[in-house]
Amino acid sequence: MKKNKFGKIDQVGVVVKDLKETMETMKRLFGMEPDVLLENIRRDGGVYRDEPGNFNNTLCIYHFENIDLEFIQDKSEGESVWKTHMEKHGPGVHHIGFPVDNMAEAKEQMASNGVELVQHGLSNRYTPGLVWAYFDTDSQLGFDMEVVNVDEVKAHSES
Repeated sequence: MKKNKFGKIDQVGVVVKDLKETMETMKRLFGMEPDVLLENIRRDGGVYRDEPGNFNNTLCIYHFENIDLEFIQDKSEGESVWKTHMEKHGPGVHHIGFPVDNMAEAKEQMASNGVELVQHGLSNRYTPGLVWAYFDTDSQLGFDMEVVNVDEVKAHSES
C-alpha cells in the first residue's frame, strides 16, 4: 500500500458572493473578526487547465483551534476554480486544504489516480517556494482538494 501524502487537513475553503456580508455574519453569529484579510490579491503567472491565468480574489481566514476557515470572493476576469464553482454550485464549500511535504509526489499520487490538476500557482503568503494546487475531486468527493507545500518549504528552511 502506498503512503498517503494527505494525512492532515488544515483548511476548509468556502466560495462566497459577498465577502463583507460573510464577515458580518461571522461576527454576528460567532463574535469573530477574521484573523487574516487580504483584499484584491493578484495572482499573476498561475495556470488554469493548462492555460496561463491571472487570478484575483479577496479572502479572509478565521483560525480555529485545529483548522482554518477561508472565505473567498473571486474577482478574476478570466476563468478560475472559484468562478467555475460559483457557476456550477453557487456559494458554498469549495475545497479542503492539505499541507504536504512533497508537492511533486502529491501531484503524482493524484495523476496516477486520474485526478486532474486544475489550477496552480505561487502562494499569496509571500513565503519563497510556497505553491498551491487545486485538484478536481468535485465529482468524486463533492469538493476540490487544495494542496500547499507548507511542510516541504518548512523542512527546507530548517535544513
